[in-house]
Amino acid sequence: MEKKLILFCLCLIAINGYAKLCDTVRVEIKGNIKNLPDGRIYLYKTTADTVIDSTLVKNGKFYFNHTFKENSPQYVGFYHYDKDRIKTLFFFPKKKLASGETGFIDRILSDSAISLTDSLIIDKTVSKENLLFSNTKVHGGPQTDAFLDSEIDLFEKIDSEKIKVIRNKISRYPYSYHLLYEINDNRNTIQLKDLEIFMTLFNVQLKSDKVYQDIADFISLKKKAQEHQIITSLKDSKGKNQKILDRKYKKHMIIFWASWCGPCLREIPALKKIHKVNENVELISISLDENLQSWKKKLEKEKMDWKQLIASPEDKKLLEASLGLSDTIPYTVIVDHNFKIIHKVTGLISESEIKSILED
Repeated sequence: MEKKLILFCLCLIAINGYAKLCDTVRVEIKGNIKNLPDGRIYLYKTTADTVIDSTLVKNGKFYFNHTFKENSPQYVGFYHYDKDRIKTLFFFPKKKLASGETGFIDRILSDSAISLTDSLIIDKTVSKENLLFSNTKVHGGPQTDAFLDSEIDLFEKIDSEKIKVIRNKISRYPYSYHLLYEINDNRNTIQLKDLEIFMTLFNVQLKSDKVYQDIADFISLKKKAQEHQIITSLKDSKGKNQKILDRKYKKHMIIFWASWCGPCLREIPALKKIHKVNENVELISISLDENLQSWKKKLEKEKMDWKQLIASPEDKKLLEASLGLSDTIPYTVIVDHNFKIIHKVTGLISESEIKSILED
């Protein structure tokens, strides 16, 4: 009986270990670049300050065998140091939709097999004595191909023509994680009807991905917001529910901020001046702080004598769906009594810009 129990436990451990392995992805990257000096090449994820691996370069050859914890493709890039500590950055060709010109980007997607064999072309116009900007081609898999064939500015200034191009891209690359990631990042600027069409075009594998589900949840919340099932009250600093809007005002200016956000804090003096001279406009600051005490300390220090509320993570999802809130703050939105958006601005705005917005 004891032996059977031990065997059963070992089987569970093996199954659990196998499941963990299935949640990881192994990527092989081979390099044979003739004009790449001996030294060390670094592999980074998303940005150059997140190095995840490195390997030696000898006679232009190098090899990575890296296992990613994530089971979906990641954005990766490379840079290299030679023995004299001269740094070389790697860029890859990617078209611009507006101009048709070829631009360059410092990332690709982590396909299971990637090779770099073309010689580096140094861009002398931007290179420095100890920092070289190089352009080269990459031979990747389907994810990298789809990424490089999706123009740099594909999701900038989205209009009806861009919607058609994006739809065609997804139809051509229904397996593209890059397109899925971009749609998630830009979901607040894409109309609901277009967003729903985009989601139907992805293949079965992507429809099981967490990012896909996040977008699906957002669509569901967006529909509720359109049906006026939106959040209308939030907690104040005393923990009491308070209506977001006071109907006695003609306009309502909602400022999303956080105690840790530098630009948000720099905006406060301008908001104080605006609050004093605009009697017909209600100012409402909504904090996205997760630390309640940090928020309260900042309120005590800054002494902002207008409505101060805080949003929980669940509140934030509803506010995103109804008011276009994203991860970028400060975010300012002017609304009417029914939360209909009149004007919105992402990022730091000056006193003169605020005045101009309120006068519209």
